[in-house]
Amino acid sequence: MSHSKLPWPSRRALRRQHWRGRIWLAVGIS
Repeated sequence: MSHSKLPWPSRRALRRQHWRGRIWLAVGIS
């Protein structure tokens, strides 16, 4: 999955920027 491709840990990113995490997830799914 693209989660591993992200430079920073998606878990922390989702916690700090949940809105950005949702965008990343949508981009990865697309």
